[in-house]
Order: sequence, then structure tokens, then C-alpha cells
Amino acid sequence: CGLSFAREEPQLKQLTQLSVIDVSENEMGDTGLASLVNSLPLGITKLNLYDCGFLFTSEQLQIKQLTQLQELIVGLCPIGDTGLANLLNSMPLGTTKLTLQHCGLSFAREQPQLKRLTQLREL
Repeated sequence: CGLSFAREEPQLKQLTQLSVIDVSENEMGDTGLASLVNSLPLGITKLNLYDCGFLFTSEQLQIKQLTQLQELIVGLCPIGDTGLANLLNSMPLGTTKLTLQHCGLSFAREQPQLKRLTQLREL
């Protein structure tokens, strides 16, 4: 549907009963993701970011502010190992499921950030 989240949308924070966000197939990139996350109510439990053009190049992404997030889906985003490290550092500690599909990962280097996600049950 062409969402870009070029700016924050404060009216989304008013949707306090909202728990699942699926913005798959919207080319919003890292900047759009930052605006989206800053616009969401904190009670989001599932976030689908499939095919959204993310690289997770910035260590400034703060998905961890979504403290209730249980499941994160990232796919068709060429984040590579560096992007994965940034993503893992930005995730809430209570996340239990992380889906990574077609993300250009090699796991050529260790990802110690995985150890901080002690509640992760499915990868």
C-alpha cells in the first residue's frame, strides 16, 4: 500500500489495544522503520517487517522500546551479518521468536548479541 513512514504518526500511539502490526511489502527503509517504531503504542506483541527494504545499518534503531514485543519477522531485506548485529542489539530482551528469511546472512562471525535475548525460543 506504499506506506513510507517518512515522519512519525503520533495518532498510532492512541491505538492502545493494537497488538499486531504487519507492514510487509512497504519500502520504508531504516528511516521509515525508526519513525514507525516511535509512532507505535508500546503494547505491540508482533511486528512483521517482511520485504520493507531495511538494512539495519544504524545502531540507533530502537525496537527495544516495544517492551511487549514477542515476535519479529524480517525477510527479503539484505541486512547481512552487520545488519543482524544492529538488529539484535535493538531488540527487546523479552522477544521469544525471531524469523529471518532471505536476509543475506552468512554467520561468518559470531553474533554475541544473541546471548542477550535470553527469552528467545524460536529462531
